[in-house]
Amino acid sequence: MPPDLRGAAQLARGDANGAVADLSQAIALDPKQAAYYRDRAKAHAAAGDAAAAAQDIDAALALAPDDAPLRIARATMRLDHGDRAGALEDANAAERLVPRGALDNIALVFVFEKLAPARSVALLDPMIALHPGDPGLGKLLNSRCWARGLANIELDKALADCDAAIRRDGPRPQSLDSRALVHLRQRDYAAAIADYDAALKLAPDLASSLYLRGWATRAAGDATRGSADMAAARKLNPGIVERFEPYGLGGERAVQSGATLDWPTKRPR
Repeated sequence: MPPDLRGAAQLARGDANGAVADLSQAIALDPKQAAYYRDRAKAHAAAGDAAAAAQDIDAALALAPDDAPLRIARATMRLDHGDRAGALEDANAAERLVPRGALDNIALVFVFEKLAPARSVALLDPMIALHPGDPGLGKLLNSRCWARGLANIELDKALADCDAAIRRDGPRPQSLDSRALVHLRQRDYAAAIADYDAALKLAPDLASSLYLRGWATRAAGDATRGSADMAAARKLNPGIVERFEPYGLGGERAVQSGATLDWPTKRPR
């Protein structure tokens, strides 16, 4: 069996170090194959070596600069390491390469969700329009609801998307979480808290619901309960505050000021 296929098989079995060794042999035999570097990057990542994975993605893109999945993979890596400018550069390049409306674009949707969620909405619009009968339509509608809620735009349309997703797939915790965010943006704190309660009943460890329920509860005037929720969310996900800060939903001082809910023009960078 060729070493690249052995490496793929090793990775599928969970032997990341063995995969790295086999794929390194494949690269030594043919160093101009971008796929070998891509696969070894996956193996390095599985082995916990993020630096080596990043180097291999860079090498793969040097050989195949117009490979959209590679661009998206590097954008994701850069986001994980706090390089928002680099991630945006790769995401912009990937957007120029992907076919409009393709369902495979969901990976790029998730990248833009963390960089500029309004761009996610623009990607999702043709995906939803072109695939009205897709079994995953409910998840796409939920993603668009969530992206609009993060961007604080078109909140009535966001609510309609979440309602449609819930009618289609039932009250999944992710859809309830998304709808709650829209209610929070609309300052309908009672509705937001009710949806967060329902989401957490189904998924008690959903850190975003716990954190933003705390946000809504504090904004509604119950600082003690709200702070307890936010603290519990930080225990589940220590980076939860940083996750929502770019969208104007930072820590408790932001809740106290109330300014972040009036944010239709600001965009995360």
